[in-house]
Amino acid sequence: MKRMLLGLLGVGMLLSFAGCGVSKSTLDDADRRIQVLKTKGVPDTSLSQAVVELYGARAAMQRNDYGVASTAARKMRVLVAQAEAAYDDKSRNLKPYLDSLRAITDGTRKELSGMHLRMLDSLIAKADSFTTMSWALQAQDYMRRASDAVPMLVELEKKSQELRPQLPGRWTAVQVEKSDAHPEVNMPRYRTFDLYPDGKASFTERAKGRAGTHLKLDYEFISFGTWDMFGDTIFLFVDRFKRVREESEERRDEGGREKWERKSIAPMDSAITDGSQDRFVAWYDLQADFKREKKY
Repeated sequence: MKRMLLGLLGVGMLLSFAGCGVSKSTLDDADRRIQVLKTKGVPDTSLSQAVVELYGARAAMQRNDYGVASTAARKMRVLVAQAEAAYDDKSRNLKPYLDSLRAITDGTRKELSGMHLRMLDSLIAKADSFTTMSWALQAQDYMRRASDAVPMLVELEKKSQELRPQLPGRWTAVQVEKSDAHPEVNMPRYRTFDLYPDGKASFTERAKGRAGTHLKLDYEFISFGTWDMFGDTIFLFVDRFKRVREESEERRDEGGREKWERKSIAPMDSAITDGSQDRFVAWYDLQADFKREKKY
């Protein structure tokens, strides 16, 4: 009889525990809610006590200490609910602030173009995406970045507009590789930017000569695309790459006799979409290293 009474008491405790809603699924759901809040940007310090209670409830369940588990779970549910309510309240209060930041950026868009406008729009697009997801803190972060970037972008726009008329033309740089110890080394390398008024551009790299005591090179590559400016830096966005020629000769000594082994890579003309061939050069480097041969 005594053994039966103990058994009934044990069942009663389990039913009481289940009645309080404490189970693995309950704790997993609370954990999920905590992780969602973290993802939305709620700081760990605001959730640390809920995490402690969650850990305590799980540890108590493993020890079959259902009373402690129930108490910890109850505290955890209250803390999570409070954190969710605080986040929702803050999200509502942020809306007027976000609207004011949007007014700043919208008023500036007409002053920007090209890469400057794309940078501002990319920040705004991220803010809009987070707003759609109801992630107010992330939306606030990107809208604040956008508004903070406005003065800088306006100044960069002015700088690029000032320099842009000076850019269309053919710009060429020549660099000759030589060696005092080996006078046979003589390798002129040519780099040419063709920047057109309509925004189209090409970049040519070519060389032919003795690059080393054991190496001769002869190559020409042409990249095609469009150009734009970010402040005083010129960017070439390449969408087509052409290998006109690529040949090399390598010297080998075989039994005291000099032999040159020739290698050639087939020409090719390919569309480029991954940005791997994009180029950029600062205006001051362009002036220092290149010479404008003609104006378009």
